[in-house]
Amino acid sequence: MAMDADEIKEKWVNIQKRSYTNWINEVLRPTGECVTDLVDDIGNGVLLCKLAMLLTTKRMKYQKSPKLLFQRQDNIQKALNLLEESGCRLVNIGSSDILQKNTKLILGLMWNIVQHFHVFKVGANNCCS
Repeated sequence: MAMDADEIKEKWVNIQKRSYTNWINEVLRPTGECVTDLVDDIGNGVLLCKLAMLLTTKRMKYQKSPKLLFQRQDNIQKALNLLEESGCRLVNIGSSDILQKNTKLILGLMWNIVQHFHVFKVGANNCCS
């Protein structure tokens, strides 16, 4: 039985979510943190801040238990700023997109993060002189 376009799209989104979740969990392993639902778990910015600090090896202050909307938004923005300062290309995404659980933009953000911190770094290390 053939799948329709919506089923194919949903399947592809789930594959991306699972792949990025696994990658993030590998990065977060030293902290003991774990992502189970990518879109929900980065929503308060805490895990995104931890991920950004691990990837950039830079420290920043953030709200560890954000209760209010502006605290979550501030955490997310701080993480995005740190990633961007490190050279990660962030296009068409802001803290409000993550707060609103925009799956498409969050997956795009994760692709840019993986591309910048894993694909390009590994590729540069394996490049012939």
